[in-house]
Amino acid sequence: MQVDWISAFCESRGFAACGYKPYATGRLLLVGRDGEVEEERSRGLVLEGSFDSRLLVQSRTGADLYLSGNPVKFIQGHNLYGPADPVRLFFDAGWEVRKAIGLFPSAHTWSANDFVGPRFTRIDLTRSYRFPSTAAARCWLREVGGTARSRHGGSVCTDGTVYFGKNSTRWSLKLYHKGDELLARRKGHRLPDELPQRERLLQWAEGVVRFELTLRSKELEKLDVTQWQPLEVWQRYFGKVTWNQNAQMVEADMLEVGLPSEMRKTLALWRAGVDPRPLLGSRATYYRHRQTLLKEVGVDIAVPPPKLPAGTDAPAATLDPKGWDPEPLEGYAWNPSERDRLL
Repeated sequence: MQVDWISAFCESRGFAACGYKPYATGRLLLVGRDGEVEEERSRGLVLEGSFDSRLLVQSRTGADLYLSGNPVKFIQGHNLYGPADPVRLFFDAGWEVRKAIGLFPSAHTWSANDFVGPRFTRIDLTRSYRFPSTAAARCWLREVGGTARSRHGGSVCTDGTVYFGKNSTRWSLKLYHKGDELLARRKGHRLPDELPQRERLLQWAEGVVRFELTLRSKELEKLDVTQWQPLEVWQRYFGKVTWNQNAQMVEADMLEVGLPSEMRKTLALWRAGVDPRPLLGSRATYYRHRQTLLKEVGVDIAVPPPKLPAGTDAPAATLDPKGWDPEPLEGYAWNPSERDRLL
C-alpha cells in the first residue's frame, strides 16, 4: 500500500488575521491594452528533484501553501513502494520544500501561528500485484480491459493501461504493468538511468501490475483523511469494479439485446478471435463500432479477447492474495528518519 500523489493546502489563521504574508510564490498579471491590470492570480514555483521529478509549491494569499506532486518519487527517485500515510507524506514534502527554498513552516511556526490543514484536493492510493511473469501480467490486463466493469461503465484501454472512470471528477482507477512504465520514453515515467540499483528495481517491477486509485476533492470531502485506514479505503473502491468474467458476460448479454445487428456481428467476430478491422470496410466504420461497443457493453475490440498464452497461469476472475504488495528490495525501502523533526 502506498500514497503515490498528493495535492493539499495548509494555511495560517494567525498570519491571515494580522495580514502578514510571508509566503511569496509570484503573481501572474493579465494587462490590458491601456496598461490596466485586468486579472491577477497566484503562480507556483516548481521544485526540480534529483531524478527528473517535481513538486509544485504555490501560495494564493501569502498566508497559505499548496503542495502538489509525487513526493515519493521526488525524494527517492522512484515510486515502486513508499509510505501509506498522506498526512505524513505532506509534511515530508514540506520538509523538502523548506530545505530547498524555505517556504514551509517549522514545527514551532506551525503551532505558534495557528496553522490548519492539510486539506487534500487529490490523493492517489496504490497497490501492486505480482504475477508470475510479464506475459501473464499483460494478459490479465487485456482480459480485464475487455470484461470488467465499474459503476462508471466499461473500461477504457489506452497503450496497455486500463481505466475505470477515466474522466470522473470524483474517483478513478487505472491499472498498468509497472515494468513497462519504467521503460517508457515519456518523461516522468521512465526510471532515471542514474538511479542507484536501477537494474534491480527494473527486475523487481517485472510482472507487477499497479492498481492506482485517484480520489479527488468531491470524494475526499466525504473522508476524514486524518482518521482513515488507507487499505480499507482502497479496498472499498476496488470493490466497485465487477472483476468476475462470468458475471460480466451475463450483464453483457442483457446489454447486447439493444445493439444494432451489425454491432452484434462485430462483437461475435471479436469473441471468436477474428480481427473485425479488415471486415468493416473503412477505418471510420471500425472506430464507430469500437466506440459504440465500449460505451454500451464495455468491450474494447482493439485488444484480443481474453485468452491466456501457453505456459502462463494468470488468474482470470480472482487474484491469489499472496501476490499483493510485494516486499521492497532489502535495504532500499522508504526511510523518513531525517524528516521526523518536522512533525
